[in-house]
Amino acid sequence: LDIRDDRVLIYFDLPMGTYKRFKIRLRAAYEGDYVLPSTSCECMYDRSVNASTASGRCKVTRLGE
Repeated sequence: LDIRDDRVLIYFDLPMGTYKRFKIRLRAAYEGDYVLPSTSCECMYDRSVNASTASGRCKVTRLGE
């Protein structure tokens, strides 16, 4: 696991026919509407093996508002 200011890199094994789910907790610094970037995944030794998700949107507000 490699956590940076602008990304999280996760290195893992994935046997054929299985899946993994990762949850990452974030802390918002500013209120506003944001675009969440897509998530991508690729095999370390074979770049032809890959997957990605669509981007999304989120709205950050203060608690209680």
